[in-house]
Amino acid sequence: MGKTTNAMEVVLDYFMKTDKAAALVKLQEVEQYHAEIVAELFTHTENGLKAVEPLFDELKIYINTGIADNYDRCYDHLVSYGEVISTSIVSAFLQESGIGNTWLDMRKLLVTDSNFREANVRMDESRTRLKAATNFENERIYIGQGFIGSNINGDPTTLGREGSDYTAAVVGNLLNAESVSIWKDVLGILNADPRIFENTILIPELSYLDAVELAFSGAQIIHPKTIKPLENKGIPLYVRPFGSPTEAGSVIKATTSKPIDVPVLILRKNLVLVTVCPRDFSSDSSHRRAFERISGFVQHRP
Repeated sequence: MGKTTNAMEVVLDYFMKTDKAAALVKLQEVEQYHAEIVAELFTHTENGLKAVEPLFDELKIYINTGIADNYDRCYDHLVSYGEVISTSIVSAFLQESGIGNTWLDMRKLLVTDSNFREANVRMDESRTRLKAATNFENERIYIGQGFIGSNINGDPTTLGREGSDYTAAVVGNLLNAESVSIWKDVLGILNADPRIFENTILIPELSYLDAVELAFSGAQIIHPKTIKPLENKGIPLYVRPFGSPTEAGSVIKATTSKPIDVPVLILRKNLVLVTVCPRDFSSDSSHRRAFERISGFVQHRP
C-alpha cells in the first residue's frame, strides 16, 4: 500500500486551501484504492471494509468540519491515517486467515512533544502506555503503526518521513526486545545501492557506529535515528529481505567479528562545494589549516 502518504498530502493541500470538495474527491480516490486491495485480499470483503470504512468516515468528518489553521498540525492529523488504515487491513486479513492478533493504535501509545512533523518521543510516558497495552503471555502478535504518535493532548503527530524504522527501534527499546527486524526489498545492508551500482556485496555484520556513519553519509537503508534506541540497550537490529525470508540478511550490533572489508559506495546528487577562507594567508599558517577545516560539501535543493 505504497504512496498513500503522498496521496494524503494532496488531500491536505486542498484542505489547506479550504477547497473541501476537491479534498473529498481526492480522499475518495484513496478510499477506492484501499477498497480494491480489500476486494483482492479478503474472501469475505465485508470483513476488510468493516476495518477501514469507519476510518474514512472520520477523515470525511475532519475535512468537512476541521479548521485549516496550522499546516504542520493538520498534516499530522490527516497523513497519520495512512498508517492506521493499512495496519487495520493487515490485522483484519490475519484474523480472517486464522492468525490471531491485536491491533494497536500507536497514536494512543507513543507520546511525543508537539513538534509536528518531526516529533520527539517521550520515552517514559510511552513506556508506561505501551507496557499496559501489551501482554505477550496472552497474545503473540501485535499490529501497530510506524511513523505516528500523539502529544500529551492527544493531537496526532508524526516522527518525520521514513520514520517507521525509528518507531520499531523505539518500541524495541521500551519493551526490552531481544532483537528488532526490519524487512526490506534487498538482501540486507549492501555496500552500494543495487538500483545504481552492479555487483553489490552483502555486509553481514556492522557495528552500531558503522551503521550510524553510513546513515549520516547518505545510505538509504537505515533511518539515521534508528540506531540510538537500540544501542542504548544493546539490542541487535536485523535487516532482512521480505522476498526471501529465509535469508540471514545483515545484523547491526555492538561488536562485530570483523570490520567492513569492502568499499562502500554512496551516491549523493545535487551537491555544491562551499568554501569559506580569508583573502590573505600570509600572516599565519593557521589560516590555511582553518580553510582546510571549513571547506565542505552541502546538499543543494534546487
